[in-house]
Amino acid sequence: MLLFLKNYRRFSMPSQNEKEQWYSAFPESQVLDPLSEFRLPFIQILFTYDIWNIIRPEINLKSYRYWFDAINILRKNLKKDDICIYAVKEVVTSGILGEEISGNWVLYPKYEDLFAEVDECVQNISDLERATSVVYHLMNHTPNGADKVNAAQLSYKYAQQYKDKYPNSADVDKAYVKVKTKYYSFSAMHILYTFQLADDKYIQLVAQPEDLIDALYQDGRIIKQAECVSLSCPDINKAVDTLGELFDLKVGQIKYNLLNRWLSSSNVDIDFDSTIVVKTNSDDSLKRAAYLCSSGNKQFWQNYLLKVGLNEEDAEDSEQKSFSFKAKALKCYCAISGVDTITQQTEVTYKEFLNYIDKLSLLSDLQCLGIELNVTTLDQYNKKDLLKRLSQVGKPIAIKVMAAICITYVIKDLRYWEYIINSAIKLGMYLELKTYVDFLKNQCYKSFYIKAWQVIIDNAFHVPNISSKEELHEIYVNNFLMLQSCPVLYSLNFEKIIQKCIQFDKHEFAAVLLQYLSEDKKDIYVKMISLNRKLFLDLDNLSKNGIWGIHKAKSWLATKM
Repeated sequence: MLLFLKNYRRFSMPSQNEKEQWYSAFPESQVLDPLSEFRLPFIQILFTYDIWNIIRPEINLKSYRYWFDAINILRKNLKKDDICIYAVKEVVTSGILGEEISGNWVLYPKYEDLFAEVDECVQNISDLERATSVVYHLMNHTPNGADKVNAAQLSYKYAQQYKDKYPNSADVDKAYVKVKTKYYSFSAMHILYTFQLADDKYIQLVAQPEDLIDALYQDGRIIKQAECVSLSCPDINKAVDTLGELFDLKVGQIKYNLLNRWLSSSNVDIDFDSTIVVKTNSDDSLKRAAYLCSSGNKQFWQNYLLKVGLNEEDAEDSEQKSFSFKAKALKCYCAISGVDTITQQTEVTYKEFLNYIDKLSLLSDLQCLGIELNVTTLDQYNKKDLLKRLSQVGKPIAIKVMAAICITYVIKDLRYWEYIINSAIKLGMYLELKTYVDFLKNQCYKSFYIKAWQVIIDNAFHVPNISSKEELHEIYVNNFLMLQSCPVLYSLNFEKIIQKCIQFDKHEFAAVLLQYLSEDKKDIYVKMISLNRKLFLDLDNLSKNGIWGIHKAKSWLATKM
């Protein structure tokens, strides 16, 4: 023992317990011997279980191997397992990992070398229960982030060894499950943080990976990205793939099931006793489907979508799908494929292919109305008879189908369109109206066409429950951009809209609309608009959004203000 102490150079300063032992042995001493800075004392306590009161501060990842040499001398009170456990615990007590666990999640590891040393140390512990426990203790005191994941992985490693040694023990299995859950939860959280998806609603699902994947694909940013409203959508596809690798999931099958679920969603909920069309989330589902298919093996998804979309209805195939499913599958295919790819794979022109999709959508809607046709019989069906038959239904879905027939087969007979548009106005089909007037653009400026535009614009500016000025401004800008596509602007009445603009302190928008009023009407509203002292500055800012007529409005206002 003396030889060991002679060759051993201590790592820490004498502890209070060691000082007390010294002063008890040498009561006349006023200070410790200077040698205590470098050497441990040779005292009786070293040969008792209380040895840890002296040497515990000495045990760390740098020194623990030296103490293996003393085991043969002090084997009764000094065990290799104890030495290694105290060495690992010293990592926590030393504060090297931080004084407290931070709430922030650190994406990159700082202590990889340290954990490698811990692993090397723990490998010397023969009691796997204690080995698992001490690494679990280390994990609990590791800061949140990549290092936490590494610590959890290390803990999981020893928990697996522990379970393998005692496969039939319920207590061991319970401990194993606890450690395993921690490892996978922290790893999943790290993936979410890495891909900027660490919302509370997702964090709560880390223990249910398939539910988490489902929830991730419901993220609203996917829709905003598809609508070009926001381009800062996290890479959810990559996050899902990474989660799949972690949990050893069949991600391809999960995506396949999600895709088929979205393509199976209905366009509308039809109530034949109702006079309105209840919109569902079909469009959003199609956008999610396109997003899902845009990554990974895109060719696989293209081949699948094309196969189910073009599969003839009389084919004997277990993959036979509804017209609605086929139409959405081909729309999804278009969304992830370039025009050249489409023409090469389908051997038809891009326009012909889109027309085929329109026919599938039309067949789906006709099917909802009890009219069973296929593409061939639809092409051959007398369209006038079909339109007459549909006009007798008088419900939104029938009006929608009538318009679809006219658009798909380029029927511009104004008798049908007057009925379609007047019915759409009566039934409040505002979104559909915009499609109808766009189709008739440069073809018809009849009174019903002007009326349709008036209804579209009045409805667009009916904006209840606006949460912020920024949102209101964005809606108004979009409405004005839509106005610029209207071929009958000077035939419309903008007084109600001007009044709303003034009501919501959007005087610059009202000023732009003045050019469409008669001179006497202009004079009435210019007095209200001129109350805005920043009017010309606001108009200049508005011009940056691509709004036309601002220069003309400013020139006229300059003569009146």
